[in-house]
Amino acid sequence: MTAQTPARAGLVVATLGVLVCAVALAVVWSIPPEPPQLVRQEAAAETPADPANPCTRQAPEAPAAPEPTDVQARFDPAQNAVVLTAGVGVTLPALAQAVGNPDLVREESPGVWLLGADLVVPVNTSVRIAAPATRWLKLLSTAGRYASVKAFGGSIDVTGTCITSWDPAASAVDLEPADGRGYLLARDGAR
Repeated sequence: MTAQTPARAGLVVATLGVLVCAVALAVVWSIPPEPPQLVRQEAAAETPADPANPCTRQAPEAPAAPEPTDVQARFDPAQNAVVLTAGVGVTLPALAQAVGNPDLVREESPGVWLLGADLVVPVNTSVRIAAPATRWLKLLSTAGRYASVKAFGGSIDVTGTCITSWDPAASAVDLEPADGRGYLLARDGAR
């Protein structure tokens, strides 16, 4: 029995030594390497935007799609919203024709549109805002009144179009967000 005790003790010591080495290696390997040094780079000077004409970059045009024929929309004065009730791939020209009110949706110049009320895009409907038919969409934005595009389960497809707020009195984008400014929203499974 005395001959086995030193052998067992040696085996325990050897096992403990292997375990300590394994733990030490695991700790060393878990330490991340030192990251490379960052090289300081100077940022390009900000190009000031013209608030009267912020959409200066020409975007690529989207492939032409057929005009939808089943467009139906109604104006809800309580919400100040144009509600799209039927239509898939509805363009702003088709929406303007369906609504028939230039105070709500109108083309100010070729490819430049002004939305004067919220546009609500519910489930099973979609809006396509794409160049060249719509190069710039201006969302009316005045003190206390602004227009937004909101998809509640529907779909908004924006391709090659600049979208900004617009203050007609200033003939420029709205620079004062504190009193509200137009936006795009997609929720409830919308895209």
